[in-house]
Amino acid sequence: MSKKVTIYCNIGLFKELFEFQLDIAQKHLDQGDSVNFLVCSGFIPICETTREKSLSICARCISRRNHGISLLKGKVKKYSIHLFSKKNDKSIPIKDTFKNLEELKSLKIDAFPIGNSVLSSVADLEREHIPCTKKYKNEISDFVNTSKNLYDCMYNFITLKEPDIVYVYNGRHATTRPIVEACKKTKTSFFSYEWCYRGNGYEMCEDTIVQDMKYRKKVMNELWNKKDITQNEKEKIGGDFYNKKYSARSVYGKKLSINGDLPDNWSQDNYNITIFTSSEYEDFTVPEFTLNNFYKSQIDGLKRILSTDKIKCDKSIFFYIRLHPVLGDIKDVPQEIEPFLSLEQDFPNCEVVMPRSSISSYVLLKHSDKIIHFRSTIGAEAVMIGKPTIMLWKHFMNNSGSFYTPKSHQETVSMILDQNMQPKSKLGALKYGYFYMNFYSKYKYLEFCRRKNAFFFRGKVVVTTAFVEDFLLYNFHRPKLKWLRKIINKMLLSFSRRLVSP
Repeated sequence: MSKKVTIYCNIGLFKELFEFQLDIAQKHLDQGDSVNFLVCSGFIPICETTREKSLSICARCISRRNHGISLLKGKVKKYSIHLFSKKNDKSIPIKDTFKNLEELKSLKIDAFPIGNSVLSSVADLEREHIPCTKKYKNEISDFVNTSKNLYDCMYNFITLKEPDIVYVYNGRHATTRPIVEACKKTKTSFFSYEWCYRGNGYEMCEDTIVQDMKYRKKVMNELWNKKDITQNEKEKIGGDFYNKKYSARSVYGKKLSINGDLPDNWSQDNYNITIFTSSEYEDFTVPEFTLNNFYKSQIDGLKRILSTDKIKCDKSIFFYIRLHPVLGDIKDVPQEIEPFLSLEQDFPNCEVVMPRSSISSYVLLKHSDKIIHFRSTIGAEAVMIGKPTIMLWKHFMNNSGSFYTPKSHQETVSMILDQNMQPKSKLGALKYGYFYMNFYSKYKYLEFCRRKNAFFFRGKVVVTTAFVEDFLLYNFHRPKLKWLRKIINKMLLSFSRRLVSP
């Protein structure tokens, strides 16, 4: 029986992620399903692509999206989500100014944690895990009203069109979480999707967002317990995750350096411990990531560890703190890194390795006597090369039998001081690797061309059309028209704000 499929598309400019939507759509069309694209037509004051309303960016996004949809073969319709808005005199204004983050995070509509979704988008602007509500007052207000409007529109769309399945990218942001929550409210089946480690497909999470750790643990156990192949075969496949260095790719698809030098002050006479951090700007803003840990943050944990008398007095122990490379993508010193800069001065038994450092994480991994991480895949890689590994934060890898998982600060200190600690079993890490080798939907119509550094969908690159790029925007960006661009963008912002406000 054919299904009515809806793909929420607000990511026309996001190369690869938009192409994933086209691949998903074409797979459904091949099965005889109908596909509706529910699109943003540029009538919102802010989105994750740009914090400032820009006709240029909206035009490129819409043009590229329309070109991609035109390449699909089958029954496809396109609807602007804004057409499903139903304003009336009884509309209740929503609070959109906040004294602090706790007040913002507490904002909810029904079961929809709208405050967290807004915080998630604001945190992404400059990778600030604790953004200032005063500094981002306008952005927060725009995101709150936009998110509320999209939630209402999506609810109305589902009520009218009754889709069987909805697809949405990621699901944690202010412009995507309302789609997820409207589906939950109406009990509509949905999938969130994201880039995958394998690089030739995309993750698909059913009826939840991609950050849901409980869901990942459930699927990991189901895959491992499935009787389709032998245990030895599963362990071999799980090992391939590390042997083929799929694990060496960040969530953005970049490969991390495997080769490199050790820090200049490295001494084999020390008991060398490397601590690998994760990026916190996502963890702090997504309820599904937030589990009660005895360290409130990574810097809190590190300071408490380094200031412990027994560790300070043990001159044989030296710590290398490797900050996650992804934190170097936005600017030299993002907010999340600032607290780490004084550690070397305050604690002489440590060295901070910056995100953009040429020092290889894998060289540190190989030569360290012990590894500590908060919730990073590199911790599983440490287990695979036989390193005793301590995991400080709760994760779906916890309780897998491969990691030391202290339940208190005191227990963490005891584990650090134990220089006779032995590596644990690799079985849990293999199970984790097996999960990621199977937890993806393989491309069918996408192919990456390295020469052009672009994805081809059905043999064609999805682009902004020549009319928009070479004529409309070329003339629009003439230096003499700068005054006109400012006026148009200001008018567009004003119109968008009126459209989404109650």
